[in-house]
Amino acid sequence: MPKLKPEDELRNDWINVFNRIPNMQHERVENIARNGTADYAYCLNGVNGWIEFKVHYGKLPGRCSHWTGPQRKWMRDRGESNTVFLMLRVQGYDVLLDTTCANIFEKYGIENQEDSNYPVKYRSEEVKSLNINLNCLEEELLGLC
Repeated sequence: MPKLKPEDELRNDWINVFNRIPNMQHERVENIARNGTADYAYCLNGVNGWIEFKVHYGKLPGRCSHWTGPQRKWMRDRGESNTVFLMLRVQGYDVLLDTTCANIFEKYGIENQEDSNYPVKYRSEEVKSLNINLNCLEEELLGLC
């Protein structure tokens, strides 16, 4: 079996987590009609949301060069939404950035995760082992945090 690309691995890790959340429907999105649409759509207890998955490979602090202009614009256009996220894997962490944090990240770049104060971040190893607090994650995905 071929090795997965890092972003496919990240998405698959989170699919395994999402599968454990009751009342959550989720699906991968490939939108050829609208360049930049987020990778993943979900509905949780009637609340719809979107997630773009990215892996940062570069130096820190730095920007994620493969988060494309159309993807950034798509997210900026949903600026006040509290259920549109960028999930960024960097330095052994998966960081869930809402539109406000993603816009800051776009402007200033990502920092060293050991020193960061992002509101929602998980150790990648905990995600892979499904050892995360699902209640906290649900609240974030519902836009309650």
